[in-house]
Amino acid sequence: MKGSIHLRKDVADPWWYVVWYDPKTDKRARISRYMDGSRMYQTHPNTEKDFGRKQAEKLLAQMQSDVERGAFRLERYTGIQRTDVDEFYQEWMDEVIKRNLKPGTYKAYQIYLDSWIKPWFREKSIQLHEIDYHVLVKLKNHLQDSGLSPKYAWNIMNALHSMMRYAARVKGIQMPEFPEKKSYGLTKKKIQWMTKEEFWKAIGALPEVHKPIFLWLYYHFRRPGEACVLRKADYDQINRAFYIRRTLSARQIVETTKTASEHYVPCKAAFKPIADKIINENLDSPFLFVNPRAPSLKKRIWHR
Repeated sequence: MKGSIHLRKDVADPWWYVVWYDPKTDKRARISRYMDGSRMYQTHPNTEKDFGRKQAEKLLAQMQSDVERGAFRLERYTGIQRTDVDEFYQEWMDEVIKRNLKPGTYKAYQIYLDSWIKPWFREKSIQLHEIDYHVLVKLKNHLQDSGLSPKYAWNIMNALHSMMRYAARVKGIQMPEFPEKKSYGLTKKKIQWMTKEEFWKAIGALPEVHKPIFLWLYYHFRRPGEACVLRKADYDQINRAFYIRRTLSARQIVETTKTASEHYVPCKAAFKPIADKIINENLDSPFLFVNPRAPSLKKRIWHR
């Protein structure tokens, strides 16, 4: 009869699990929880030694019995596997990140969870309190072996690090040590600068409607997200200066800049005639630069 019992020893509290071959997927499933959803630890407090082994034997016997009766469904057993890592991460996202950081940061952290953190921790069936340095090294190696760039793997691990600091405060778990930064192989890419001739050639190739926003960025050296949501009311026509109060994050207008600071930027002399011209255009819009594709201007307009 198929199915075998094994002991996981590379964790602080070893547990038993059943390995089961599924002919439908031609893969082996690892079931590490008993039918009531509890972990089959090698030794349970206040119980006889190797209680988890007996649970694993009962679980395997039940699975084999289901096969003989023609009532076996793998989902009945794999469905009880869960991990509180992704559950707590999501709670941390909703209670802390969503309330205190920009939508772009929340969106990135959600992608880290859905694409990498949740699948890995569920596959390994590792609980929050079981995360230690060895577990984190394995996760980092998995991210790097999956073809992610060193910077992206570093970002994912940094998000998890922030979540673990929060977990240490509210749940009292021990804060694990994380892999050293040097182990990611991070390198700074050399910036490919354009010459002035190349820049003005690119500006000349742009449609007239798109030129003002790029010229504003060129003269004032601000972030694209700030330019996209710059309002006409933010331009002080008397003192000839711009108030930088907000930005764009994950296509949402945020009423603070990335650094949460308000900036007063004098209008460059070369841009003043452009500002005077566009301030009275598109009177139906409160924005200085009107462009339906502005949120993705870097990719859709400038790169092209």
